[in-house]
Amino acid sequence: MKKMTKTLMSLVVLFSVMASGVMVGLAATNEQNVIKPSKYFCRKKNLILSNTNDAGIALVNYPSLVSMTADNVVNGRLTKNTKHVTVTFGNDGRIDSAGNIQEDVGRPFKLSEGSHKLEYLRMDITDSRGKSLVLNPSEGLFKAVNNQITLSNQDFLGGLFGGRISDSKKNLNVDLSGIQESLPIDIGFRIKLVGNPTEYGYTLGTFKTDPDMKYNLSIDKQVGTTSQHIFGTASPNGTVSSNVNDVTKDVDQSGKYDLAVGNGLQDFFKTHDTVVLTESNIFGDHTTLKQQQIKLTKSDPKPEFYLDDLDSVHEKNDADIIDMLCKKFKIATTNVPGGADGVTYHSDVTDIANKIEALKDNDTLTLNLHASKAGWFDSAPINIKIISQPGVLGLSMNQTELDFGKFPVPLVRQSIWYPKTWELTVTDNRRKRYGWRLVAQAKVPGPNSRNDLNRFLSYSDGNFAYDLSDQTPVLEDKEEDGVRPAMKTLTLNGQAGEGIFINAGPDMRAETYTGKITWTLEITPNPAA
Repeated sequence: MKKMTKTLMSLVVLFSVMASGVMVGLAATNEQNVIKPSKYFCRKKNLILSNTNDAGIALVNYPSLVSMTADNVVNGRLTKNTKHVTVTFGNDGRIDSAGNIQEDVGRPFKLSEGSHKLEYLRMDITDSRGKSLVLNPSEGLFKAVNNQITLSNQDFLGGLFGGRISDSKKNLNVDLSGIQESLPIDIGFRIKLVGNPTEYGYTLGTFKTDPDMKYNLSIDKQVGTTSQHIFGTASPNGTVSSNVNDVTKDVDQSGKYDLAVGNGLQDFFKTHDTVVLTESNIFGDHTTLKQQQIKLTKSDPKPEFYLDDLDSVHEKNDADIIDMLCKKFKIATTNVPGGADGVTYHSDVTDIANKIEALKDNDTLTLNLHASKAGWFDSAPINIKIISQPGVLGLSMNQTELDFGKFPVPLVRQSIWYPKTWELTVTDNRRKRYGWRLVAQAKVPGPNSRNDLNRFLSYSDGNFAYDLSDQTPVLEDKEEDGVRPAMKTLTLNGQAGEGIFINAGPDMRAETYTGKITWTLEITPNPAA
């Protein structure tokens, strides 16, 4: 009998589920739900479509948002530290002609009419400007098959018994680092048609800021154009930034911040009108504070103040001198409502009066005048130069010696005039010409001075004669057509009865007489100057 051999064979069944990139259907660890009903998230009850002017893209069925989880969530809210989200869509509804969602599980997502063909549906998360926050758009992609996409939420085991393997869940890597600029953030999908480059966007829900958030953003210290920091108050543990630069500063637990603004705001305000401060937290809740710089106007593009323009500054305080300068150059605000209300002017230079009085000839003192007001940045400085260059008020004569010649001793009193014409000239090259007068005096000596001519000298202006033993006003400043001239010349003609004459008499004896007349040019008080 032939021996029979039994061969035993073993069947080994292997099963692997693999996916390229991220395992489909597996959520990242430590993710939390972020679409639970709250004041921070709102489901959209009506279909919202961008590019609605395009015809033939109406939907038969409406993919719904089943769930969304995310990492680095705090109190159920997305934060700027969120890097990864898991989104699940479901085809559990249909949109009617009125735009309302109707429950109708199992219908495929497809176009309702027209010749367009569906290419794909893509899950998307977008910012307030419609820009996608998903780093790799292909992560949310569902490709159409036979012009339709069917989304199912049945699990894996259900798929073994005739159900579909879950294909409605996508893991997305996102960038929410600029969450305060991104909010409100929309979650939804986009569809693309074959041969049409446009993606049409639908929104299923929106993440919002906290409507009950209380802010305390303020600037606590006055800031000028050279300030390198802005100090203020904000909500504790948030951040503060500005449009001056890209610096962001944490707010400490006491609610104080110190925000660096580089080398000051002077260059910034050359091209900008307003500094915008932004306070935000990790959730993107934020508020802004806008503050302008005071703008000033002046009557002179390069204000210069000469010492002879100043009334006496002796013992005047800084505020009085600054007020005088503001009035002198008509310095005023141009953009502050109410004009001068609440505006103060000041300078980094202090003890101004003493500094002015200490100036030597040709010295210059520069006052950087700027304006301040609560709730405004200080104005750019107006530099006013105070110059110690008063100019010269001068006197000149074309003759400094008058020789009357020889005469016999007069037997009766008579007037002996200087026989030639001579001139006195006053030159005033001061920037601002105050009043002046020229006086003459021949001091009379004692009785024992035999040959002193002073006691016999007189002056006549053609109308009146004056004894020169007193201070005789010879020439005074007078406006001519409202203007004080830079030069005045006095022409003295003895033959016309003008000028110096000797009041000679028999009390004179045969002697050679000499005299001296002192001419004094002096500034006179002039209230109108």
